[in-house]
Amino acid sequence: MMTRNWMIVLAVLASATTLDAQSMTSVIVAGVADADTHAPLPDAQVRLPDLGRLARTDWMGEARIGGVPFGPTRIEVRKLGYAPSDITLPISGDSIGPVFMLPRAVSVLDTVTVMGRVVPTRLKDFEIRRHTGLGRFVTDSVLEKEASRPLSLLISMRFPGIRFSDGRLHSMRFSTTISRGARDCAVDVYLDNMLYLDDLDAIRPWEVEGIEFYTMETAPPQFRRGTGSCQVVLLWSKW
Repeated sequence: MMTRNWMIVLAVLASATTLDAQSMTSVIVAGVADADTHAPLPDAQVRLPDLGRLARTDWMGEARIGGVPFGPTRIEVRKLGYAPSDITLPISGDSIGPVFMLPRAVSVLDTVTVMGRVVPTRLKDFEIRRHTGLGRFVTDSVLEKEASRPLSLLISMRFPGIRFSDGRLHSMRFSTTISRGARDCAVDVYLDNMLYLDDLDAIRPWEVEGIEFYTMETAPPQFRRGTGSCQVVLLWSKW
């Protein structure tokens, strides 16, 4: 009987230790600066692609992301005009402060005029789907004209039945009935193939190369999740 009681106590302690480990989180305070001048770079994107999180650097070149679970975490930094940077760091302790020194992107002018648009490799699937016409699309030419608007408003205006509330996109056309009445269903948002769970308006329209919009049934298979969401928005950044 005593042995059985000790086994129960040990099992409870092991369970509590596991829960503690799972609940441990840290704060990432990332610094971003110009590699040549060492001047801080404001308004740079700091992404955690595996967690769907994004923050922007302030005037001091710092971005803060809290609630990051312990363990290996990929951090990506992007800013127009600079070469991107990324690193995977082991997250532990109360906070971690990586510093990214971004070199300026080198622009090479062609000596030969080429007619037609060169499509980056990562955007080829976007262009193929756009030409097949299976979904709805917005390209950078439209996004640049609407650069002064929040991205959430732009998407709500361009795609019928979409509204933005509580920091998320919702569909008004595909509502489901539950015991308490009708509610709108969620819209999944992906940024460069990662499920994006953070503030949509942290992304600027002029940073986006293109947007795709689908119902869940017509979305590319890799973006269909069986979680009750009914529509999908795919965002593709310019870098």
